[in-house]
Amino acid sequence: MSAIRVNYFTSFISRRRERYPAAQIGILWVKAGSMAFRLNNGSEDTIHAGQYCFYNSQELINLETQFNDEMFDAVAIILSPDLLQTFLNLYNAPDNYRPSTHLPIVDCDDYFHSQMGTILTYFEQPSVDNSSLEFVAMSLLSQLCSSASATIDMIKQSLELSITQKVIHYIEKNIDGSITLDETASYVGTSIATLKRKLAADDLSFSNLVKVKRINYATTQLRVTNNSITQIAYEAGYKSAAHFSTAFKSIHNQTPKEFRAMLRKNRAKAAKSIQPQN
Repeated sequence: MSAIRVNYFTSFISRRRERYPAAQIGILWVKAGSMAFRLNNGSEDTIHAGQYCFYNSQELINLETQFNDEMFDAVAIILSPDLLQTFLNLYNAPDNYRPSTHLPIVDCDDYFHSQMGTILTYFEQPSVDNSSLEFVAMSLLSQLCSSASATIDMIKQSLELSITQKVIHYIEKNIDGSITLDETASYVGTSIATLKRKLAADDLSFSNLVKVKRINYATTQLRVTNNSITQIAYEAGYKSAAHFSTAFKSIHNQTPKEFRAMLRKNRAKAAKSIQPQN
């Protein structure tokens, strides 16, 4: 999978919280409305429309979106741990570097809009030049660190993953292929027995974790693309649409076809509810 993904957040459609989420790490840009939050260290703040910050979903808790003209609109550029580590290896911290316990929030400027526009435009193309996209993303990350040097520590902290989080990242990175316990243990750098024990300590089993992450990925694709259910099944690592449908129903209590029909109905209802009244 790509080292960079784009997540869009709006107030229109509520969604069930994902099971076993991997940390979503990158840059969050609020376009409309605002978002109040509390960090794990207890500090509280609000990011408003026209601002951006470093984003780590494991650190932001008690999120509360606030609407502007009945809308909350935000974009998160999600960066892989490998890309973040490459950035740290290349980036030289400025002389005025200062750690902070607060989330550094920066006002958007012309440079930000230019780079962010380039990234979003890349994802609208039929094919993506990953090397160019990664270069632009690291350039934007460099700008953020220069404007708010405390971001550097937050990037470092975000890469200190537990074994379970490393397993989740490995599964997500290889979601469209075969994922074995042996290969995963090798990637994490531990024995199969130790890996099983660590997962069991978090009340997880490897096979169920793989199943849930495949379904999570497929659920997102059903939400944000018009790809066929068969294509999504293969992208999520299933050998047939029938196998995928059975696994999907075991978690969502409805088939992928029924789930997509429900989404379309909810979107139509939400769009109708925000139309101006005469």
